[in-house]
Amino acid sequence: MSINHKKERKTMDRTIPLYKQYLFGFVLLLFSLFFAVMIMAYWAMRPHLLASQQARQVAQEVAQLKQTNQVERYSGEMTYYTIYGQTQDDQEVIVTINQETGQVYMVPQSTGLSKEEAVAKAQDYGAGTIDKAVFGRYQERSIWEVKSDKAYYLIDFTSGELVKKEGL
Repeated sequence: MSINHKKERKTMDRTIPLYKQYLFGFVLLLFSLFFAVMIMAYWAMRPHLLASQQARQVAQEVAQLKQTNQVERYSGEMTYYTIYGQTQDDQEVIVTINQETGQVYMVPQSTGLSKEEAVAKAQDYGAGTIDKAVFGRYQERSIWEVKSDKAYYLIDFTSGELVKKEGL
């Protein structure tokens, strides 16, 4: 005689409480928003990152740099990318590339003011709290653009003279 043992399957009530559903939905929404913001930030920064990378490569090839330290963007009358680097013979140079024309300018750092000296000169000319200082070109000369409060001070790289003050 065979005994048929039927195993009964117990089913559990798998209803998830409403507050957990809302919590899960809220977390999913936050994650989606964070992911969307990160993608938008990447695509917004991508052109600048590519231009900076290309400027660094051009500077290394044209100026024969063995090392590049920093890339900055100056937007004056025209847009320039400035690369600080070191040549094969260990000379510190500043390479500036015109974004529109691709023209490359190179000056040894020792032939002009350092960033700190340019900031000090701008303060001598009346600048208050300094926000930033960027190397660039203005009317065929190398300059430091020192941003202070609501004014921009263009300081000649070689002489330290005030070329122009813009703003309030």
